[in-house]
Amino acid sequence: MKPLALILSMGMLWCCQPTAPEKTFSPELVIEEVTEMLHQYHQAIEEGGLETEFDYLDDSDDFFWVPPGFKSALDYDSVAIILRANDKSIEKIVLTWDSLHVTPLRSDLAQYYGTINSSVIDTAQMTTESLLIETGLIIKRADGWKLLSGQSAFFPKE
Repeated sequence: MKPLALILSMGMLWCCQPTAPEKTFSPELVIEEVTEMLHQYHQAIEEGGLETEFDYLDDSDDFFWVPPGFKSALDYDSVAIILRANDKSIEKIVLTWDSLHVTPLRSDLAQYYGTINSSVIDTAQMTTESLLIETGLIIKRADGWKLLSGQSAFFPKE
């Protein structure tokens, strides 16, 4: 009889425990937040240079990126070296989304793709205009949405 009483009391304890509230998945909210983050990302680069990108990159071991002109993915440390080196040669950079599409996958993960107009003025005052195509995954961390992985490539301007 005692084992049955123990099982019943354990069951009562288990069923009466408060459960963690289930996260509600709102695709519209994910689209809004990720779109805003991607626009803020470009604004931060314009105002603070390439090194401001670190605030928007996920620094986990899962991060990788294929930058324009590269044929393989780079890890976070390799991307950081490139950003720091290139930041010294850029006077001004302006990036604007020509097109942007965000697809929510979960409440904390989204994919995106789009084209970006880029205008770069280097320290010799030479201006380079280009069009980029970019795809990637964005993950929500405790401190906000971060670029987790992706690739960028130059796209011929028509």
